[in-house]
Amino acid sequence: MEKLVSNGFTRRTAVLVTLLTVLAAGIVLAVPGTALAACCGWEITTTYWNSTYTVVCGECITNIGCSGQTECWGTTTSYTTRSRVCCETCQM
Repeated sequence: MEKLVSNGFTRRTAVLVTLLTVLAAGIVLAVPGTALAACCGWEITTTYWNSTYTVVCGECITNIGCSGQTECWGTTTSYTTRSRVCCETCQM
């Protein structure tokens, strides 16, 4: 194999180093500049359904806007689903 420089680098080595450099640059550019902060407070919504999960009978939202307040409407049942939304991010 033909040598590019006198210290032993071959064309194959030069191509490999170039490809690794391009790959590393692509990864650095693809990663966002700032990481997303962790969530420190959750607003939780509990939805109450009929037995076939086709009609919403009521709903409770706990920790509204991270205020600690809860609001409910309708009727509670044994058939529930829950979802949560981040309402406060941690200070890093």
